Amino acid sequence: MNVDVFDLYKTLRQADILFCFSGTISQSIVEGLGQTLRTHLERQETSSRATRNVFAILVEQMQNVINYSTENVPGPEEEGSLRYGIVVVGQDNGRFFIISGNYIEEGAAQRVTALLDRMQVMDKDELKTFYRKERRKGHDPESKGAGLGLIEVARKTSLPVEHTILRTDNGRLFLTIKAVI
Repeated sequence: MNVDVFDLYKTLRQADILFCFSGTISQSIVEGLGQTLRTHLERQETSSRATRNVFAILVEQMQNVINYSTENVPGPEEEGSLRYGIVVVGQDNGRFFIISGNYIEEGAAQRVTALLDRMQVMDKDELKTFYRKERRKGHDPESKGAGLGLIEVARKTSLPVEHTILRTDNGRLFLTIKAVI
């Protein structure tokens, strides 16, 4: 396969993408990319609130890839496996957006879709109440933690969280989540 990296570069710059990462994600990559993004936003003199929100949502989106991506590279047990996905951070009309994508299992896709659909119609006060209620319920044995994290993402956004589940040609499901600040 021949990839025109310069063409990709121009496309990303024209779309005002601050960064795009596609590949295997580990906790150390989350920390490194998160810190790099935070430094970039601070140098752009982005408000501290927006910087915190972009950083928090980026970390949550990457954690969701680590927890739910069905594409993995097994590793030593103490390090866990590396999960494959994509995360994009950019700006559009003065707002930041964070988009993540990864293959996901059917059951997890149904749970994520139900949660995000439910939150689509909630205002900030309802999301706050919902978060507190879910936190008191404790850990869902079928979840790897994304429930509370996605609620937190929805609480930090300026628009409802968007999501799509695409059934690919090979029958697998690809989840995309977009948060706008």
